[in-house]
Order: sequence, then C-alpha cells, then structure tokens
Amino acid sequence: MTQLKQLQEEKTFLYNQLQKCKRKIDLLPDGDLRIEKNGKYLKWAWMRATGVNGKKERTYISKENKDFASKLALKTFLLAKVQDIELQLLTIDQQLNQSKKKTSTTSKVWKDILTDSDFCSLLPMEEIASIDELAAWQAAPYERSSEHPETRTIEMQDGTMCRSKSERQIDDELIRYAVPHRYECCMQLGSEIIHPDFIVRNKRTGKIYIWEHFGRMDKENYFNYFIYKMRLYIKNGYIPGVNLIMTFETDTQPLNISEIRNMIELYLI
Repeated sequence: MTQLKQLQEEKTFLYNQLQKCKRKIDLLPDGDLRIEKNGKYLKWAWMRATGVNGKKERTYISKENKDFASKLALKTFLLAKVQDIELQLLTIDQQLNQSKKKTSTTSKVWKDILTDSDFCSLLPMEEIASIDELAAWQAAPYERSSEHPETRTIEMQDGTMCRSKSERQIDDELIRYAVPHRYECCMQLGSEIIHPDFIVRNKRTGKIYIWEHFGRMDKENYFNYFIYKMRLYIKNGYIPGVNLIMTFETDTQPLNISEIRNMIELYLI
C-alpha cells in the first residue's frame, strides 16, 4: 500500500468516526459534567450556560441519577474525541499537501480524559470496547524471534530478555503509557520473515506501527544493515513517520528518555 493511499484511507476512517460522534452528541443533554472531589468523596456537577454573560450554572446530580451523569460524561468524552479527530485530520491534510509544518496528533483534553478513572467509570462500555480489543491483542500469545539468544542479556518487566538497555527503556515507557506492544514478534514482510524490535498499536485507533531502534549507527556494518532494512520496509509500505517509528543512538549519543516519550505521545496515544 502506498503512503498516499494509506493516508487517504485513514482520513476516510477518521471522517466517518467524526460524523458518528457528532450524531451521538446531538442526542445528549445540554451542558456538561464536572467531577468535584472533596477528600474521598465525589460530586457530579451539571454545568449549564445561563443568559447572563455566558456564566455557567451549577446543579449537583444525586447518586440515584447516575444515568443522567453518564450521559453528560459521554457528551464530554465525545466532544473531546471530536477535537482529537479533527486534530488528526488536520495533520493528515498537512501530510497530503506535503506541508512542512508539524502538528501534535493528540490533544491534551483527550489524554486527560483517558487517564481519569473516575470519569471513565461513567462511560458506556461500548465506547471503550476498542480498548478491550487492544488488551486482548496485547495478551494473546505470539511467536518471538529465536535468533541469537546469546545476545539477549537484559531482562524486561515481564521477564522477557532483550538485547539492550535502550530496548528495555522503550518497553518500560510503552508499559508506563499502557501502549499495546509486542517484542520481536515474527512478521511476514514480502518474501521475508522479520522480527521488528517492537510492533505497537495506537491506543485510540488501533493503528499498527513498527518501532525499530537502531543502536549502533556509528558502526559501518550496522549502518549498511540500516540501509538494507529501510529499503525492505519502504518497499513493503512501511514509511518513516507514517507507520514506521525509528529511534537512533551511537556510542557518544545514547538514546534519551524524552525522545522515547515524544515518539509515544506523537504516534501512539
């Protein structure tokens, strides 16, 4: 699949998701939900705009009226999702137009909602079904590389042995951000079987990326291996910045933890 076709398909998918969200929002109550905390106690506040200077009026919702609070939570969730999808569509349009301007592909509002367990507890199960599907993918067994086991000397959090401290750092951060991922999973690419460092999936869309860490770029033989692998990936539709994530290091320039986090926040959450 070409980069252009992949971007167009992703744009179509996101546009359809946007329209679904807007149709759902039209059926939900006016106003929005604010969750207020007082120690260990939670209050649900219904916030509605009044006619006076656009001020919002607060009405507390009883615990017996959880269904109404859930509807308001769903509305806030969907509005944040709309904002996030629109940001993704803007980024895709920039890529399609070959714009050099970079835009973050994840909105802060969306990230805040997904990490708020009190808020997410009010959402309908079908709205977080995709998260469950990704969890099942993460938990499913898969065939790992059996090549050069003697070079796997570093233990990761789940007990899997990896080949470098940098790979362990990437794994640690993927776990910290709860990004579904597989290490050295066997994968058919054209006529070859390869074992990417990581296969990862976006937490919201489920989109699959390959993440390769190239850790010895100052070594000539390794650099030649990098060129070979890039040709293989690009030939088979894996394009850097589209569905291929890459990190690099040399002996004098080790991998920086902030670079790992930037990649995760840009592509995967």
